Amino acid sequence: MSIQEEFLKHLAHIAPQANRLDQNFSALRQAFLVFGEAGLLATPRNSSGALTTRETFLLKKSIAYTSGAFAFLFLQMHSAVGMLSNSPNTALRESVLEQAALGKRRFGIGFGYLRRKGKVPLRARFINSSGTDSRGVLIEGNIPWATGRGYFEELLVGAELEDGRHVLFFLPFQESEHISLSEDLPLAAMGVTGTCTIHCKSLEIPENEIVAVLESDWLEKRDLSKLIEGCSYPLGCMERAIESLEESSQKEGNEIGLSLASSLKNEANVLLDQCLSELEPVPEKREIYQAIRGRVHELSVRAALAAVAAAGGAANMLQHDAQRVYREALAWTVLSQTKEIKAATLQALFSKSG
Repeated sequence: MSIQEEFLKHLAHIAPQANRLDQNFSALRQAFLVFGEAGLLATPRNSSGALTTRETFLLKKSIAYTSGAFAFLFLQMHSAVGMLSNSPNTALRESVLEQAALGKRRFGIGFGYLRRKGKVPLRARFINSSGTDSRGVLIEGNIPWATGRGYFEELLVGAELEDGRHVLFFLPFQESEHISLSEDLPLAAMGVTGTCTIHCKSLEIPENEIVAVLESDWLEKRDLSKLIEGCSYPLGCMERAIESLEESSQKEGNEIGLSLASSLKNEANVLLDQCLSELEPVPEKREIYQAIRGRVHELSVRAALAAVAAAGGAANMLQHDAQRVYREALAWTVLSQTKEIKAATLQALFSKSG
């Protein structure tokens, strides 16, 4: 069985539980652990090596189609694994990736605040680690948004050094003398994923837990490479929304709804083709990528709203598929959002309103 087939087999198992996973911590955690035990949470590989960019994109779309909450957790770990794969800390990289592939070490990411202009809320400075000659870092400040409490043991986070560079390191995702966690944030969507704020006080990170030290513009460059890749999740959400619209319309014999579903499906296919043709990023095409990303968000929200409208009053119930997908479309619109993505999304909405 290929890795794609195994992945889709596991997704088919959790698909009937999508609404339960959206609300039930234990159910979502169990589904996540099962994927980890199957070795599917690290970067997926087939018998000939790593999956192609296209194969990975389509798998991510399938995950978001199945469950937004599960996809959000997968996104966290997949992103962290990808970054760790490029770490110059060879010993840490090899050890952690091996454990991740076996489902024995689970970790997410937490560094979106490094995009902020002005003072970064998490600061670091180099020190000599206690009782050793190695050079660690001392961490002070807050991580405003940390996802995966109860699912991840650690987070790959970043802090700003005194010279403006960024240091990436593994942070234990648990309370300690130097780490305090807030209550879970009351998110409108995917709240079951355990998102909170972390405060660090005089926290020492030893040198062997440092993933990388990067120049201050590394995240901007990374965002460019993720503009199209990040379309996979809202596209999956969009596909499920159109399917929900179709199901409700067929049930009621709603010809307008069926016609709209067909039209939305055509739009979705065009966007998918555009994404698949632009998977290898070229810096000169940044504005094109941004426009595609904006249209993907606009269409996913439009499709989700259509699904809600077609379902009627039932869609106001928390456990209704259309309601869940509607909230997921909201979440994918704002997650990993940059100033440019926000502008592109608003531009796509503006063009439709005209």
